[in-house]
Amino acid sequence: MIIHYFRHISIKNKTCLTVGFFLFLLQGIYCQQQSQLDSLISVFASGKFKQQDKLIILKKIADNYNDPEKILEYSNILISEAKNQNSIGYIYQGLTKKGYAFQLKS
Repeated sequence: MIIHYFRHISIKNKTCLTVGFFLFLLQGIYCQQQSQLDSLISVFASGKFKQQDKLIILKKIADNYNDPEKILEYSNILISEAKNQNSIGYIYQGLTKKGYAFQLKS
């Protein structure tokens, strides 16, 4: 029944329906990511987490931000904390995010 309906819709309308559908899906994904980011920031700001999770939380915050200034802020904190914990992997990830932030700014 639905396939029969779509046969009579013009290409232009099919395109608009398809684009609208994907925009609707992306809106939900964006809202979910923003909600997750807000939760991570709240947990980090409160300090109510296990110390061993600090690097993971900082990396996820830096990963989820779109604002280059905030990416720089949290990647610098990640690098500093990773140096304190002697975690080469997280130092590398922090530097990578920092480079990405500079790339976004240019």
